[in-house]
Amino acid sequence: MLKTIVLILFFISAFYLRSSAQGCRYGGAIYISSPSGWYQWTNPVSETCGAGATTSTQYARYISNVSGPNTCYIGFWGLGGTGTLVNYALLNCPIDDYLWVLILPLAAFAIYMLRKRNLNLFTEPALLA
Repeated sequence: MLKTIVLILFFISAFYLRSSAQGCRYGGAIYISSPSGWYQWTNPVSETCGAGATTSTQYARYISNVSGPNTCYIGFWGLGGTGTLVNYALLNCPIDDYLWVLILPLAAFAIYMLRKRNLNLFTEPALLA
């Protein structure tokens, strides 16, 4: 059983920590479009999921700073500010609004397993009768 749990956790973490990219972190956002022409880093993606975000809304999850020189510039000619070059991953917002959909089947399964093993949580055990 423990091996199965460890294996499941490994696959979940491998999926969650998929490949990263480099971007410029500045002011609560990570700019994901690399410099080209007159423009420096553009296309900001928020680091958090805002109110009302759905599972199709993406956010940029900060992973780590890039080693070495890591200063980057935002916007046209870099006039938008100075940020830090970081590694990030684009992820979909979590399903907080749908947690009850996951909890109800798990609770039903737990009750089924307790009844199958004749364990009753609603009676007191006989203490030194």
